[in-house]
Amino acid sequence: MSILILKSKQLKYYSPEDQKEFYVGQICEIRNSITVDSEGVLDDIASSIYDEVGEAAEDYLNYVKREEWEILNQKLTQVVREWMKEFSYEPSFFRIENTEKFEIDVDLA
Repeated sequence: MSILILKSKQLKYYSPEDQKEFYVGQICEIRNSITVDSEGVLDDIASSIYDEVGEAAEDYLNYVKREEWEILNQKLTQVVREWMKEFSYEPSFFRIENTEKFEIDVDLA
């Protein structure tokens, strides 16, 4: 008897002598968790401009409307996700939820 374990897209087998318990859970992909904080991006831009020209840019990008900020969030997130997919930077790992412990009670003697 052996148990099949999937680890980072590699199959590994364990016999009961090696493992007396194991956990089973549900895989939750994290791709939808990847977002871009456009507020941070705008802050970086404003800071760079302020460093370059000084006080004249003190209020630069301080009054972006909420709707415009949300549109920028969506667009930047879309671009970053496409870039990650194109160059294979999408996460190859996942989060496991709803785990349940199973104990193996096998006497092979």
